[in-house]
Amino acid sequence: MQVPPRVGSLASVRIEVFYQGKSIAQTSAAIAEAAPALFSDSSGQALATNEDGSLNSAANPVPRGSVIVLYGTGEGVSGLPVSVRIGGYPAEVLYAGPTAGYPGLLQINARVPAGYIAPGNLSVVITVGQISSQPGITIQVN
Repeated sequence: MQVPPRVGSLASVRIEVFYQGKSIAQTSAAIAEAAPALFSDSSGQALATNEDGSLNSAANPVPRGSVIVLYGTGEGVSGLPVSVRIGGYPAEVLYAGPTAGYPGLLQINARVPAGYIAPGNLSVVITVGQISSQPGITIQVN
C-alpha cells in the first residue's frame, strides 16, 4: 500500500478496512517521515541486481567500484536525503526514488566502494532522512 503524500504532515491516521461495502476493521497508526526496508531472501541476501542486470549472489558478486541496484520500501516523504553504507563504508548514491511502473517500490542505485573495501558477504544499510533500514541485510562483493 502506498500512503498519499498529504498524510505526511499528520502525527497519526485512522485506517478502516472495507469488505463488500461494509467496515470490517479499524485501527490507528502513527506516521513516521520514513520507514526504509530492503527486500531480501530468508538468509538476509538483498534482492539486488548488479550493474549488468544479473541478480547479486555468492555465485555472482558485484565488482568493487561498480553499481548495485537495491530495492526496498518505506521511502516516506519525497525529498528526504538517502545514504547507503556497504560493509560499513559510505557508497555513492547515484539514484534514489521510485521504480517506474511499480508504485511504492524504492530503487537505489549505488556505487560499491572500491579499493579499500574487502570482498565477500558485506552488510548494506540505507538511511532515509534519519531512519535506517533493518540490520542483517547483505550483498556479495568481489
